[in-house]
Amino acid sequence: MLSALFDREEIPPDVIKYIMFYCLDVYNDKGEIGKKGTSVMAMMFISNWLCQFGKAKDFPIEIAYLTKENVFIGQTSKIVMALQQGGVVCSDDYHE
Repeated sequence: MLSALFDREEIPPDVIKYIMFYCLDVYNDKGEIGKKGTSVMAMMFISNWLCQFGKAKDFPIEIAYLTKENVFIGQTSKIVMALQQGGVVCSDDYHE
């Protein structure tokens, strides 16, 4: 999703390194790592890490992790507000 917000040369190498390191951490039924996506815990961790990195390195990024009743599309939705301001929304639609 960063590629929707930044040109490639604007993304610091540390950001790419840590995203590659912490994402795609879920094993599939065949025991293959990364073939079943990224866990909720990893998404929460990398979101927090990116926010902290942004503050420490003056990298212009803000992340909000929404759950339950905060996830909706409507006039007062944080999702709609982010999109109207040129942001990006990433959704995990996991169902048991």
